Amino acid sequence: MNLRPFVRIVFLVVLSSPALAADFSPGFTAVDASPTFVPRPAIETARRQGNLLLQSVLAENGASFPGTTFTVMRGEPDAYGKTRYTVMAISGPQAHAVFQLSPGPYLIRAQNGAVAREETVDVPPSGLLRHQMVLDAGELQLNSWMSGDREPAEETWFQVFHSDTDAYGKPSRVQIAGNGYAAQARFVLPAGSYQVEATYGNASLTLPLSITAGTSSQHDLLLDAGRLEISSSLAEDGEPLPGTLISIYPHGTAKVDDQDRQRPVAEAESPGRLAFILPAGDYLVKARLDLAEVSIPVSVAAGEMLSREIPLQAGELKLSASLTGHDEPLHNSWFEIHRGKGEPDWRSRRGPSHKARYILPAGRYQASVEVGKGLGRLTVDIEPGDELSESIEVDGGRINLRLVEADGERLHPHAQFSVYQVEKDGLGDIQRRRVFNEGFYADTDLILPSGEYLAFARDNTYRGELRFRLEAGETKDLTIVSAR
Repeated sequence: MNLRPFVRIVFLVVLSSPALAADFSPGFTAVDASPTFVPRPAIETARRQGNLLLQSVLAENGASFPGTTFTVMRGEPDAYGKTRYTVMAISGPQAHAVFQLSPGPYLIRAQNGAVAREETVDVPPSGLLRHQMVLDAGELQLNSWMSGDREPAEETWFQVFHSDTDAYGKPSRVQIAGNGYAAQARFVLPAGSYQVEATYGNASLTLPLSITAGTSSQHDLLLDAGRLEISSSLAEDGEPLPGTLISIYPHGTAKVDDQDRQRPVAEAESPGRLAFILPAGDYLVKARLDLAEVSIPVSVAAGEMLSREIPLQAGELKLSASLTGHDEPLHNSWFEIHRGKGEPDWRSRRGPSHKARYILPAGRYQASVEVGKGLGRLTVDIEPGDELSESIEVDGGRINLRLVEADGERLHPHAQFSVYQVEKDGLGDIQRRRVFNEGFYADTDLILPSGEYLAFARDNTYRGELRFRLEAGETKDLTIVSAR
């Protein structure tokens, strides 16, 4: 009988149990079971080999210049015999690039900043071809400052132009590079003459300069500008008012003639507080919100940071309309504001709505509302900083008209309604004045001044009329019974 498998099993059990190991092997020594990390042996990687080595330089035989993107293209004739280029490889941005290519001619494009160069190379069947891409360019570093005190102009936009002519032969500027928004900018430009422009807010500076191949230059641009922060409020030391239109005019004056109005150098609607970057000088700052408008003179010095609050010396007025004796606001109301007995300001007309909001200079005003044919007026005094809510009572009532058949049940869905006010003229004669004429509806809702009225309703087959009286604050549902 073969006992070898049985013996093997018992041996495994003994080794797996510490208690059994102690019983059957008195001389057994414990071994530390914690794992030991064995580092992975380094993998030997073959160095990448190539047969084309490209190097970018600013000028011939110059030092390697970083930041260049190399594109390798191969030309092949198409069905029409024209050469079409296919991109074979791209590398960069860097100073050197190595490619492994099949032997033959290739078009190499080197791009760095505003510089682009193309050259043809012929890759040999064996060996390494070293080729230098001469950018014929220079490096330009620009720094923007608010003033001579070296306050950085933190959000400057830089542009580089060269002179050219347009289609008509007139001189023009062509932008070849732009960068920002920051206090510094770096450009790589082809050798030549340029105009550099730095713009921060409404301050700008243009500087002519020349770029020499293989050189790096740095220029400081002094904008000679200051920062002006503007906010508006209803009264002195009030909360900033969002929605205020801030306009800044040069030289401290603003022409008000509509035919020859001077354009502002800067204008924006304020979210609460606005900041402007302005060239040093004198200005007139105008703040306008709704019907309130105030102007103040401001002088801005180079490098200065100013903060100005413009109190509009005005108040806020919220208006609504309701029938006499009622609190519910009337919809489709038209509101207007005017001073004294003057004509309403065309900018004050609001509606149709159930409410209106005004910002008004301090003073006394007449507020009026028109709802349908009902009218209401209110006199209100505004003080700087006021926040008022007023309801204007409309001297009138509400009616609802509808046309039904003689049985009073069937409603005519497409009726035309006409309403006439019945009143006496100066001679005592009865006159009818039409105040409403619309259709085609199943019913119509009207606001009318108190008085005597005659209502007509008709459709293609039926018509009817009804005379009624309406008092201020009264609400009536009126049914006109039709007859053929």
